[in-house]
Amino acid sequence: MTNGYAICLNEWIFDVEIKNELPLLLYISSLCAKEGFCFANNDHLAQKFQTTEETISRRIKKLKSKGYIELTYQRRGAEVVKRKIRLTKMSTDDYQKRQPTIDENVKDNNTSINNNIISPISPFSFSPLKTFSKCECGCKRKAKVEINNKKYCGQHGRMELERLGKFEFIPKLDNRTRKKKAREYEDLSKEEQHGLYVHALLKDKAVQFERFVNSHISKGNKYKDWKRAYNTWLLNQAQWYQDDWKQRTPKLIRADFNLGDRIETLDVYDCGLQQDNNIYITAEDKQVLRYPK
Repeated sequence: MTNGYAICLNEWIFDVEIKNELPLLLYISSLCAKEGFCFANNDHLAQKFQTTEETISRRIKKLKSKGYIELTYQRRGAEVVKRKIRLTKMSTDDYQKRQPTIDENVKDNNTSINNNIISPISPFSFSPLKTFSKCECGCKRKAKVEINNKKYCGQHGRMELERLGKFEFIPKLDNRTRKKKAREYEDLSKEEQHGLYVHALLKDKAVQFERFVNSHISKGNKYKDWKRAYNTWLLNQAQWYQDDWKQRTPKLIRADFNLGDRIETLDVYDCGLQQDNNIYITAEDKQVLRYPK
């Protein structure tokens, strides 16, 4: 609500069923402050809260089902042109009648202050997990992130960030938990294709690489992990065609290489099949060298 204001009723604050939807309700209240309604779409709201349109849609539906907002759609045939959002609970109704009197509140507050020590708010912490561990919410999924020293899977991590109002960390969590999509070989970047070729060199000196690529391109096959697909290809070749590819696994050697401006001794894998045209891959950074000894 930058450069604006929002009307917030006590009923909104103390309704625990909309604690995740409260920031969105307050922002809608600020947009409705002048005219009494607004036309904010899910894309605009998702950008403001740095979340997905699906999340905004779920929260809008919940606020509508709870009776906090009213939705009116302007259509052109089957297409929705505009959506008007209007606040419905702008009067306290019978909520104040159900609340304790001021004297009772004062009495209760004095008792609670005397019996409880108010502790400072603990700092917020967020860090992706690199080691294997399980989610501490009891779902038995693999934990992806640690929030306030507690481990969460992707789903429960998103729910916890929404509960805490830390919407700016949700994109980081999404990048951590986003699943890979199956792609064709031609959809891979040049760097990914080169990395696959280096992987094939280190496996069997890339003897099966051309057949592997041509076969899958002709069939239009898609894989999430092309390196694992190549490993499976080699295992199938050994099982069906008795191709002992392990005998072609390159050996680690140490040799002198002419790198243009200098001669350097390197630990490399000898991936070449011909003595006069060898291919070497450095053991340290997996760089391909095509220089003769």
